[in-house]
Amino acid sequence: MAADWIAHRTLVDVKATITPDKLPGKDIHQLTACLLLDYDDAYRIERLGWYHARNGALATRGTAEFLTLRDSRHPLARVREPANDTSRG
Repeated sequence: MAADWIAHRTLVDVKATITPDKLPGKDIHQLTACLLLDYDDAYRIERLGWYHARNGALATRGTAEFLTLRDSRHPLARVREPANDTSRG
């Protein structure tokens, strides 16, 4: 599981679907996991994006907006805490 690249503090996942207007839940979960696994904020990710290779379109959202759309009521640092605690054991 991994996103495809980080550029200008944007974590991007490339998709080549025939329906670029529909993003499956598993793809949203994948990018969410990548965001949360940057425990120490080493990459300073500010935006998440999906690049649709078939039509050359990039759709992005700020991390705060993305987490709000995912029903999170907490800032990114706080959302990362449980995953960070679990990984460090």
